[in-house]
Amino acid sequence: MQHPVLCIAIWACFLVPNFAVGDFITFSNSTRIVIPRQGTVDPFPIAIAASGVTGQIDNFTLTIDGISHAFLDDVAAVLVSPRGTAVMLFDGAGRGTEQGGPFNIGEQVWVFDENAPAAIPLQTAPVSGRYRPGASEWTTEFAAGAPRRANIGSSFIPFRTEDPNGNWQLYIQDFSGGDSGAIERGWSITFEINATAVPEPGTVSLALLAVSAICTRRAFRKRQR
Repeated sequence: MQHPVLCIAIWACFLVPNFAVGDFITFSNSTRIVIPRQGTVDPFPIAIAASGVTGQIDNFTLTIDGISHAFLDDVAAVLVSPRGTAVMLFDGAGRGTEQGGPFNIGEQVWVFDENAPAAIPLQTAPVSGRYRPGASEWTTEFAAGAPRRANIGSSFIPFRTEDPNGNWQLYIQDFSGGDSGAIERGWSITFEINATAVPEPGTVSLALLAVSAICTRRAFRKRQR
């Protein structure tokens, strides 16, 4: 005899989640950013306000959407979290005079991700893609208000244990005159929040069908006795 409570218990077991996916939360500032021939962008820094983010951060990414510049080797960018942690995105990316060029890039999309295979290249021309933060060729200090070089890190990992809510600040500066650029569609940050377990639909459906068949067969046999 099959007790109905047992059938319910078996059903409940198969409803337990069996794989996990992360929740992604993105904040953006799509304002076009003009990179001057020399000096800092305006405003300096450019901010994104994050709010309502809860839970453990599994990963953090930053996207620069549509960067163009006639001499990228002159440009550097640093991100500062709401808690004051500074991380170098890049400084001196691409080929400079000593590498013989080419110097210019047009409307590339860069995603900075701690899990990317490599940092942005400093000796060859970059392309759109995913890069680790931290690539730095030069040691010149940023303008007043930006972090000092000694306080700038090269990894997003510290962000995973910080409260992410508040103003994220992007400092961009061109350190040498003669060439300008822009970031056409601004920038964004994305948090992957701690994985939330959810059931896999195909697996759960098959399991529930099997349990239903067992319980129905047991109930039918009971009625026949």
